[in-house]
Amino acid sequence: MATYKTPFLQLVSVAAIQDAGDCLTDEASISSLPNSGTIMSCSLIDKGRQSANTEVYLSQKEFVGGAIDALFSPSDAALLDMVGHIVLNTWFAFEDNSVCVVDNIGLPYYTPNGTLYLQLITRGTPTPASTSDYLISLGIVY
Repeated sequence: MATYKTPFLQLVSVAAIQDAGDCLTDEASISSLPNSGTIMSCSLIDKGRQSANTEVYLSQKEFVGGAIDALFSPSDAALLDMVGHIVLNTWFAFEDNSVCVVDNIGLPYYTPNGTLYLQLITRGTPTPASTSDYLISLGIVY
């Protein structure tokens, strides 16, 4: 058994107010992963200190979940490739930024090409200060 923590991945957003249920970021991918493993942790950095409850939708294949600042709406077919959701709702806020770390997730995954696809969905109403406020990292056991 081995562990791996992905480098932080910069996610793309918009500098505008978001509504609950909106796509907070574009779809992104984390590559060079083991083809199977267990996601044990997830870290999200919010450089704009919005600290809004957020979900990470994970899939083993590319999908269309929605545009930034539009409701998340994957197709029925896309849901068949879903790995799972990670809820990020315990934030540690600092003067200029905040971080949310979820441990002991225990979410098994399989991906045929060593890549997981993801999108952030907000459950609050954040207003990102820039298009590069969010960074994500996963901790994996394989």
